Amino acid sequence: MRGVPPVALVCDGGIAWRVVCSGLPALAAAALVAWIAGHARLGAPGQAVAALAAALAAGCVAWRAAAPLPQALAWDGQTWRLGAAGEPGRVDVMIDLGGWLLLRHVSSTPGTPPAWLAVSAAAAGTALHGLRVALQVRVAAAPAGIESPERQPR
Repeated sequence: MRGVPPVALVCDGGIAWRVVCSGLPALAAAALVAWIAGHARLGAPGQAVAALAAALAAGCVAWRAAAPLPQALAWDGQTWRLGAAGEPGRVDVMIDLGGWLLLRHVSSTPGTPPAWLAVSAAAAGTALHGLRVALQVRVAAAPAGIESPERQPR
């Protein structure tokens, strides 16, 4: 069996990731303010206006905070590396929606928090297929004698 070829791409998530990262705080702010306005007995129109204002304010702040921070991710055939420094670690697929992936890079360095990477098909381009292959080969390349979590008795 041939090895998986190296793959490298820049992960920024695209516009969809930025919308999600700014939309969730906006929805949370709207729900909180609508709840508070309901307890203040503002009535339905007052609640709606207050919730809309809170959603817009939180959405604008979150939009600026969710500005793309591109991260370089590379598979050299043996190890995943993240960023310009080439931090080694493992990559897990957390969400796979076909044209969009949410990945978690867990560093080999103890104490380093995991990095969350959003990959869109548009941004990855032709590297998306190679990325998918490299992500799946990790499971197949597990050392002999180690059971996958799915096969362990319960």
